[in-house]
Amino acid sequence: MDISYTYALVTNALSNARNIESRIRQKQLDLQLQDIHIQYQSFGGNRINATLTRQQMLHEIELLIIDRDSTISQAIDAAIVIVTAELANNVEPLFSVGSMALGNIISFIDAYRLKVTISFPTMLKISQLSSQLMLRGVEYFDLKNKVDRFRSY
Repeated sequence: MDISYTYALVTNALSNARNIESRIRQKQLDLQLQDIHIQYQSFGGNRINATLTRQQMLHEIELLIIDRDSTISQAIDAAIVIVTAELANNVEPLFSVGSMALGNIISFIDAYRLKVTISFPTMLKISQLSSQLMLRGVEYFDLKNKVDRFRSY
């Protein structure tokens, strides 16, 4: 397994998630403008059409959020693959590419203040990795803290 390729998967997934988040924020702004439009719209057909457009925008935002969360889960999965390979090869935690990948994902989530729903299979992998790291010793404390941060999202 090529760690640099897997790390590229993490960075590509984060880039995709960033693009999706940008689209979500644009849709949310459009939704606010639509709300203003509805508020000052007189009753009638135009108000009904505006309300239907608003409902469609809400649905599009929900779909984008699901897509973003799925993309973030894929990035976490790839980072876990890196960490697992490094643990198998006894790579020092100080020089861990997996730790750096997990840190990048955490920074992305924190920077955008996202409420992420991580997929169930990914949460299982996080729990398994956390248990493995607990048995490894104190030198893996920082890496374990990064892994455990995903449990709080």
